[in-house]
Amino acid sequence: HVQAFGWAYVNNLHNTWEQLYVYWICPFVGAILAAWTFRAVFPPPVPKPKTKKA
Repeated sequence: HVQAFGWAYVNNLHNTWEQLYVYWICPFVGAILAAWTFRAVFPPPVPKPKTKKA
């Protein structure tokens, strides 16, 4: 996608706010949603209670 972005920018085809969402906002939103989904599917292990040894 970086090559497509650069080529469109050089040819002045990258001049609307729509491309800002596609190339900058959406990857961050997608990464956050992927992290939340991963945590929902694979929750962190519950820590075991420590027992006191006398």
